[in-house]
Amino acid sequence: MLDEDLKTSEIAYPSEEDAAREKVFTALSDEVNSELDLKWSEMKSYDEGGGSYLFLMLLLAMLALACFNIWRKVRRKTRNQY
Repeated sequence: MLDEDLKTSEIAYPSEEDAAREKVFTALSDEVNSELDLKWSEMKSYDEGGGSYLFLMLLLAMLALACFNIWRKVRRKTRNQY
């Protein structure tokens, strides 16, 4: 009934040596799951207090770079007109 490849498959029918090395993952208890969720949420929302300043500084740097590029383009355009 079974296909010949399936009958001789080491994946479908592992040897006793391979079966002895298998690891089975079990579901975690509700208590452990809730603790992991809590720790994950704490880690994701962790703020060292400098994150908002860093964002503001990067935003200002990007704005300054954009202004510089616009100024340079306008200057080059006016120079080429003469």
